[in-house]
Amino acid sequence: MNTAIKLALPLLALALFAGIYVTKVETWQLKREAKKLERQIDKEQRAILELRAEWAYLTRPQRIEKLARKHLKMRPPKPQQIIVLEK
Repeated sequence: MNTAIKLALPLLALALFAGIYVTKVETWQLKREAKKLERQIDKEQRAILELRAEWAYLTRPQRIEKLARKHLKMRPPKPQQIIVLEK
């Protein structure tokens, strides 16, 4: 029985060491993946901010009015063109 314990303890220690090592490697991989995802999130958030700024620029009333005049030949309405609907 003493011999069995002498053989089992080093094997148990080796198994525990292997388990700890595998866990450590998996942790490193998960940390790398988390950092990669954080960088991707930051990149997407910057892209969203840029798109919002571009949307705000493109939908300015002055710009839309200028484009309507240029491409659609639209002009502000004249007083005689305005019809008042009674309620």
